Amino acid sequence: MFHKEGLIQFMAGSGCYSIIQMILLVVLGALLVDNEHYHQLLGLTIRDVGGGLIFTGIFYFFAALLGFVTARTKNKCLLLVQVILLVFLLFFQAVMGGVALAASRAPSLALSYDAQVICLTVGRYEALSDEDKQICQKFFRSDEFAGAMLVWQAYYVKSAVGSDSASSYRAMVLELQRENFCCGQLSLQVEAIGAIALAFVAFPIVFIIGSVCLCFKRRDQDVRPQIEFASKVKIHAEM
Repeated sequence: MFHKEGLIQFMAGSGCYSIIQMILLVVLGALLVDNEHYHQLLGLTIRDVGGGLIFTGIFYFFAALLGFVTARTKNKCLLLVQVILLVFLLFFQAVMGGVALAASRAPSLALSYDAQVICLTVGRYEALSDEDKQICQKFFRSDEFAGAMLVWQAYYVKSAVGSDSASSYRAMVLELQRENFCCGQLSLQVEAIGAIALAFVAFPIVFIIGSVCLCFKRRDQDVRPQIEFASKVKIHAEM
């Protein structure tokens, strides 16, 4: 692979994969931007992260173009520009994925599920000590609890409004009431999106390594096509 011919083919392949990376990040970013329940539960930071992923994905298109052009021209100036662009995209994608992952775990840091059940159950809350009651009150005043209440309110209102999605929201509300659990799956979805964005950081790293290796190849290592000339001389031997 580290021969110059293999590296040039690798650069063309990196251009193809950059298109796939672009589509992936744009889709993940659109999911974070479009879902208002993510914003209600975890704050508008999630929307900003989605916009950042879309921005990063669009720039992968330019990385793809540079990969194709570099593979054809073997221009080291363009190769250096591609390396700089990939480093920028690598950093930005890692930051966006890390922020999404950190924000999605915020509700779990507040209070365990069993402790929340005790705080919200009539009879069990009254039996708590004063110190535990203060912990419950602190949780009730937290942003995490306010976000969960806001999502629940949005679900309930949309289930009562006569719209095309009212029936699906009504079924969701009934299921949440039956399970005594609300909104935790939203944070898990955001966590999965952030984890996917971080996992795909590995590919820009590989592209950067390949680009740097190709950048240090000498000009006398250029790939030359092997041309074989067929002999047109025919020798007839007479007995």
